Amino acid sequence: MNLLIIGGGNMGGAIVRALLEDSKRIFSSIFVCDANREKREMFLRLGVKTILELDFAVCATCDVILVAVKPQDFSGVLSVLQNFLGAEKPKLILSIAAGIPISFIRSYLPSVHIIRIMPNTPAMIQQGISAWTAGREVTSHEKKIAQKLLRTLGDEVYIENEGQMDAVTALSGCGPAYVYLFLQSLILGGDKLGLSKEISAKLAMQTVLGATLLAEKSPADLDTLIKNVASKGGTTEAALSHFEKKRVSQNIQEAMKKAFLRGREFGRKFKKT
Repeated sequence: MNLLIIGGGNMGGAIVRALLEDSKRIFSSIFVCDANREKREMFLRLGVKTILELDFAVCATCDVILVAVKPQDFSGVLSVLQNFLGAEKPKLILSIAAGIPISFIRSYLPSVHIIRIMPNTPAMIQQGISAWTAGREVTSHEKKIAQKLLRTLGDEVYIENEGQMDAVTALSGCGPAYVYLFLQSLILGGDKLGLSKEISAKLAMQTVLGATLLAEKSPADLDTLIKNVASKGGTTEAALSHFEKKRVSQNIQEAMKKAFLRGREFGRKFKKT
């Protein structure tokens, strides 16, 4: 079984590296199609076959095609794929483009089987979480292929209702940026309180990492974990009271809704005319 990746951006590169490091080797051969010469050279150094433009020979030999281009380039890729994908043997198409619904891909490629994926950037170190959903035509075998691929990037979760993928994007797709902003704020706060940036960064990163792992492994819920840190009248309570006054939790939820609505907006734009 062979894989073709169209687009060699950060996520495409993360997928290639994860697949190459995986001992099970899901795919016999991996091809990457990218117009950028430097990216092609980078993939060649990894031992991956590269092509400048799509052609019939590569499309014919690849059972799975992963489209990893930006949303604004998606229509052009689908238009080119129309020339190479027939109905005699349906291909499995994996899309990682935010906001683009399965129906849009099907409008260009009615004979293919489609899986829509929302990964996130920690996949670059095999610590990602990918949410995915499948078109009604996708077989159980094809779902297992997608699941195996996504597990090389970290963890995965299947979403029954495609309509929830915009919520996934707002949470886990955008989520790493929220965490980085919080980390940045902790580091700047430590700096203003007199700590060096190096010490602030080390304390902040390990605190976020450790707290996350504890939340994952502890039988206690998040409210209990918060109370375990915030003693009555203490320093943590003073900080949490300020967060509450400034509506930090509500602001985060409202920001996520903004991301959710932008994803919906993308979905409405991607309709074949």
